[in-house]
Amino acid sequence: MKKWMTGLAALALATAATIGTMEAPAFASPEVKEGKIDLGGYSLFLDVEGEQKKGQPTIIFESGYGEYSETWHLVQPEVEKFARTVVYDRGALGQSDRSLRPRTAAGIAEDLHELLKKANVKPPYILVGHSIGGRYIRMFQNLYPNEVQGLVVVDGTPDRFLDEKGYIPYTKPEYTSIMKESLDSHPEWANWDDFLRSGEEVYRARPSLKHVPMTVLVAPARVSEKSDDDSKWDATFYLEGFESFWQERQRELANLSDNSKYVLTEGTGHSIQREQPHYVIDAIKELMERSKK
Repeated sequence: MKKWMTGLAALALATAATIGTMEAPAFASPEVKEGKIDLGGYSLFLDVEGEQKKGQPTIIFESGYGEYSETWHLVQPEVEKFARTVVYDRGALGQSDRSLRPRTAAGIAEDLHELLKKANVKPPYILVGHSIGGRYIRMFQNLYPNEVQGLVVVDGTPDRFLDEKGYIPYTKPEYTSIMKESLDSHPEWANWDDFLRSGEEVYRARPSLKHVPMTVLVAPARVSEKSDDDSKWDATFYLEGFESFWQERQRELANLSDNSKYVLTEGTGHSIQREQPHYVIDAIKELMERSKK
């Protein structure tokens, strides 16, 4: 099911008062930084690594569709050398139970917020989201603006991604049907309707990005020499013009903020964090400096 967001990159987030009333740590002791946290009827897994220095944000990672914390295995170990980091598994992925919340951007952002609260991981946060995870971190920022210091969107899924006929632009017509069937086979992750609703949620939330420090990392192509077989399979459905369309949507996202950077990477496919992780690591370092208050 990795096919969906590897190529669908091709398809290719509360307030100060809330901060002040966070619950006590759910961990047994300060040394326990990895495990499953009960959110009331289900548990989600997270892994906290690195030390937080005074005044520093914690870096929170949000994965793409059908992926979980493992996707950051080349990034987190480097970032934890200079910042506190959190990777986690969304509901029904990795070590996490199926969530009871809707699988829309809002439901997933609420899950993450509750998880951080229960784990006593306090703001401010810089959120890093790959693919559809880019939608989820944007919704988190919209719902909890006082807790977010900045965003790094890694080849994020655009908001409204279908043309007027309901197809994914610049792809073979059958690709949209394949993607819909693929998502609907995993409703515990997010089905096709959840995908469309999430796009509308973040589209309506666009004004909240106006002054948010943000970096938008963009892949020059859906696949590279380092891409996996699923990505290469997806690429067989793309038509001429898709890459230009994709990059145009990424620049449109960057332009929503008056404090953003648009970075077109080199030699990467959609999974920048796996293929050229230094781009993500460097973007986090730069944003930590740029977003200092």
